[in-house]
Amino acid sequence: MHPQVKQATPGNCHHCGMTLVKDDDSSNSKATIQSNLPKETILPVIVIFVILLVLVGIVEYVQGHFVLLEAMRIYMAGFFIIFGGLKLLDLKGFADTYAGYDILAKRSRTYALVYPFIEVLLGLSYAFGFALLTTSIVTLVIMSVSSIGVFIAVLGKQKIRCACLGTYFKLPMTTITIMEDVSMALMALVMIIIILL
Repeated sequence: MHPQVKQATPGNCHHCGMTLVKDDDSSNSKATIQSNLPKETILPVIVIFVILLVLVGIVEYVQGHFVLLEAMRIYMAGFFIIFGGLKLLDLKGFADTYAGYDILAKRSRTYALVYPFIEVLLGLSYAFGFALLTTSIVTLVIMSVSSIGVFIAVLGKQKIRCACLGTYFKLPMTTITIMEDVSMALMALVMIIIILL
């Protein structure tokens, strides 16, 4: 009746007098709580997006004015550094998972292994404002190609994990994944247009 009552030796509950029974699994309550949580959730992606938007808002507020190009540059810098960095935590695992749906990674293991480094480099390029036009063109191409594989996987209702945050988080392949890739491609396209105008 009082599961919070625990003691090292046999005896009775000091609240109600019932005989205490041996707890075979001390982590039983933790296991029950964990089993109620979804094994696969998109919550980490949502949290990262919110943090990035807050970061952009703070930077733009501190600067005292809103500049669309700067806001997108900061957002994309954070996005690629975080997402690419998380993929590097288990590079082999990421490459294996990514090859399950990406059209280029299926054909080239090297591309799958190099992809997280490409993302980190793109992030650093955006962070330092280095060659923004070239960086945005590369981003547009890579994210467009990546979205094709994601679109095929989601449309085909394949039960595979999304590798967007590496293998540390168990993310399902959903329309959120498509939106993630397509939105980054669209932001890159907008940046290209702004830079060229």
